[in-house]
Amino acid sequence: MKWYEDINLQILSLHTSSAIVFDLQLFAAEDEGRTEEPTEKKLREAREKGQVAKTEELPQALVVIFAMITIVVFCGFIFETIIRMMHYYLTSFSHFQLTERSLFHEAIATGIESFKILLPIFVATVIAALLGNIA
Repeated sequence: MKWYEDINLQILSLHTSSAIVFDLQLFAAEDEGRTEEPTEKKLREAREKGQVAKTEELPQALVVIFAMITIVVFCGFIFETIIRMMHYYLTSFSHFQLTERSLFHEAIATGIESFKILLPIFVATVIAALLGNIA
């Protein structure tokens, strides 16, 4: 008897009984129900094909951890640079000449100082992302 005939018989029996009974094995995936563990050869072939379990959270966690460690290590440098920039702008504001050239110069100088502050964090996060994807 074919599977669809069996289902038809069960549906027809609905009129005589109060419950429908389906054989759930008919709907199971083919690879379910395996009772044996994969052999070492199968595992090795899967690794060679790149079919290995890989967590998505490891690279993200490494990036956050490396960024936090870098901020802690460089916090003195970051703090001093920000204080120096604030001191410069607050003390020189009264005699500051606002011209297009001076604003451009100050924007470039501020950008360079900001880049110096952020560069260690950028480098650490890139290294962490690369290490996380390799591991």
